[in-house]
Amino acid sequence: MTHKIILLIIATLLVASCDNSSDYFSVNEKETESLKIDTTSYYKILESNTIEYRNYKRSSVVPSLTRATATNGGNDIIVYGYTKKSSTGYKKYALDKNLKSILGLYPNAFYICEFITATYELTIPGISNRTVRFSDVDSPNCGLFPDYTKDEYNLRGYSYTRKGDNITLVTKIIHVKCDQSGVNYDIWFPRKPEELQWIYNIEQK
Repeated sequence: MTHKIILLIIATLLVASCDNSSDYFSVNEKETESLKIDTTSYYKILESNTIEYRNYKRSSVVPSLTRATATNGGNDIIVYGYTKKSSTGYKKYALDKNLKSILGLYPNAFYICEFITATYELTIPGISNRTVRFSDVDSPNCGLFPDYTKDEYNLRGYSYTRKGDNITLVTKIIHVKCDQSGVNYDIWFPRKPEELQWIYNIEQK
């Protein structure tokens, strides 16, 4: 009788173990699907950035991470965060070796990343009738230029377009979530969208 009870307990444990294992793999599979992992070329991302923003004007480019001196008698205006943002979704990338070095990542690994486009939309009455002048200003606490290249990771700023009284500022952010083995990094480069700082200048004519 005791022998049968022991066998029954062992059988119950094995079934429970199999059930738990099945649940574990089911969850992991769903998580993997949500990441939409593929091997999209990192350089194709850079290429598409250049094409999409070719007609945008870059803000003042200063190869420094320090604030530039205010212009036009200190009429600089600073806004923070973003009004809109979009993401490529999480995918697997090799990433450029220069970027990996800057971020302190292992050079021979793949990483799950998203590329974020953040915009800040402004309406400034007087631009269209030329009673007000909008000027771009060096913004060292912004993101990467939308048409950035692999040699420009040290530059910060935005590109912009103007239509009537409406100005649209655009910048880029790289978010490294984890490596392909699941080790979490959660690196926002150069910074999180809500921490962006955009600087521009308004001059009354």
